[in-house]
Amino acid sequence: MKILIVDDSELARALLRRTLEENVKADALEFVEATNGDEAMKALGTKDVSLVFLDWNMPVVDGLSFVRQARADGVRIPIIMITAVSDEAKIYEACQAGVTDYIEKPIRGPELWARIEGYVR
Repeated sequence: MKILIVDDSELARALLRRTLEENVKADALEFVEATNGDEAMKALGTKDVSLVFLDWNMPVVDGLSFVRQARADGVRIPIIMITAVSDEAKIYEACQAGVTDYIEKPIRGPELWARIEGYVR
């Protein structure tokens, strides 16, 4: 399974990678990383991605704009937003744009795994 991790924080990307590697067979996963929505769109066009983990607040193209563009382009793979944005109106906006699931930061490994295991098994 190829997973695209989109976050401008190297630490956040590393935490997510480590959590997945600890809970899924390492040989079953391949990671592609991007630091903003523009890089993520390019990765979707050139990689065979099965799942996207996405931050909201990023430079160049933010997470919500990425989701809207991806869905408009016909991308139907799961997109899970992991972000510090916790305003109910914003969460609703993200869901309306096509986010598959929404997880608030800060996250802890076991909590994250409990929420995402169905997408990676």
